Amino acid sequence: MIAHINANRTLWIVVAAVASVVFAWLRSSFGMGYHYGDLMALAMMALGMLVILKSQEGFVPQEMPEE
Repeated sequence: MIAHINANRTLWIVVAAVASVVFAWLRSSFGMGYHYGDLMALAMMALGMLVILKSQEGFVPQEMPEE
């Protein structure tokens, strides 16, 4: 599963973003939508993690100078 997510990271970012928006809309549409708020928070945490991983893609750290 992890290899599939890493291979299709942009797709999963879009899925997590859409899920976040849908759960936010559901939460605001229902008066007692706290379960949707929990799912929204989970989707947004996954989205944040995926965006961080995507931003590090291709990053090559500079070598530390020898002391």
